[in-house]
Amino acid sequence: MNHKKRRIELYSFYDHTGIKKHLQEMARKGWMIERISNLGWKYRKIPPADLNFAIAYCPKISEYDPEPTPDQQDFLDFCAHTGWHPVCTWAQMQIFYHEHKNATPIETEPILELETIHKTAKNRFLPAYGILFVLALFQIFLLVFGLPDNLIDLLASTSSLCSCFAWMMLLLTCTAEITGYLRWYKKAKKAAEYGEFLNVKGHLWLSRIICAATVLDGIYWIISLYALKDRLLFWYGLLALSYVVVLIISGNAVRQFLKRKKAARIVNRTLTIAACYFLSFAFTGCITYLAVSNVFPHSESLRQYAYDFPLTLEDLDNNVSDPYITKKLGSASLLLESATIFQYPAPSWPDSYDPSDKELIYTITTIRLPVLYPLCRKVLLQEMEETFDAGIPQGQQNEYQKQDPSLWNAQEVYRLVNQGTGPFHDYLICYPGRIIKLHFSWEPTDTQITAAARKLIPGS
Repeated sequence: MNHKKRRIELYSFYDHTGIKKHLQEMARKGWMIERISNLGWKYRKIPPADLNFAIAYCPKISEYDPEPTPDQQDFLDFCAHTGWHPVCTWAQMQIFYHEHKNATPIETEPILELETIHKTAKNRFLPAYGILFVLALFQIFLLVFGLPDNLIDLLASTSSLCSCFAWMMLLLTCTAEITGYLRWYKKAKKAAEYGEFLNVKGHLWLSRIICAATVLDGIYWIISLYALKDRLLFWYGLLALSYVVVLIISGNAVRQFLKRKKAARIVNRTLTIAACYFLSFAFTGCITYLAVSNVFPHSESLRQYAYDFPLTLEDLDNNVSDPYITKKLGSASLLLESATIFQYPAPSWPDSYDPSDKELIYTITTIRLPVLYPLCRKVLLQEMEETFDAGIPQGQQNEYQKQDPSLWNAQEVYRLVNQGTGPFHDYLICYPGRIIKLHFSWEPTDTQITAAARKLIPGS
């Protein structure tokens, strides 16, 4: 029989009402809380009992203390004298239990108890969530600020979408914790003036939803990296997740080891932080080494005569004989898929570059969510347009002009034209569910356009 078990509990640090109720329910099931850490709540098996639990806060103690401070020891002796047995400590929170349901509470003065909780919150709870709130807000601001120029890249990148979602979940968590505490504190302060202590109405349901959504977000991210067949990015993703787990475990292990060695609070905190920083630098160095040495296999991105690409120069010109390099860069998500294909002559040093050599560049944007199609079309049209740029004189601006779509067998076709010098060899072709930005290094013939359309049309 397993006499130990761990669980991930998502109670707020100040939610003493919810924590006490939960520990009472666990004790009735035969489980007593033994330890609380970043790795979860650890329980040990006991005979089922109907116990009374109490939560006490002490802003002066620290999780780095090797042993109880004199004031804390006096408090523990007082609790033991009244029948309250210490169970475990979670930072500035101390948990006690009593065999009698109607035992005298440890704290009997609501105002003093509320002041103690608020001091603890100001020392630990509020600053931590405040820093995380600002960090999450800053990251989301960077993503939103860059949307006009990088919308397609963001929507087509699973990593960017998952990262954005994770930051939003962190922002929601911080908002819920800070506002939830401040609202409770305001009401509890008024109740304490009348000698009453206000119970905490936590938001455990919201925390569970956020946690489940974040876990699913991470799982989807890893699966998507694997599905993209980019082994390099996949292994880096696994390493990043492993690093977070190892960092948490290592930080706790160092802190507990120093506590057993009776290291002073300041020494313990300094060495634990130093160990975490060292691990971070070591991880960064490891990633850099792996990237340089190509230890992990990854998908081939540079290939000569890549006939599996949608469109190549060979499809347009039977006279192509010089070796060409074909390169593909792409990303995909549940919303969009974007792939850019480059085909250009292979370097032939010491021969100089031949202007007659042809180059082909095109980007295929596949819209998987139809509602995003008009937005993507607008973004891609404005990407090369200069008619909105007041810094470029009228008559010298680039703009897209509509072309006859029948030759391309498309819904719409636009060609990039300079108002002063004339047309470029750049096209924007709109098919159902797919938009293609295509650049030729030469003026294509109607026959070549027809051949390109056959290759690029959806379902080809």
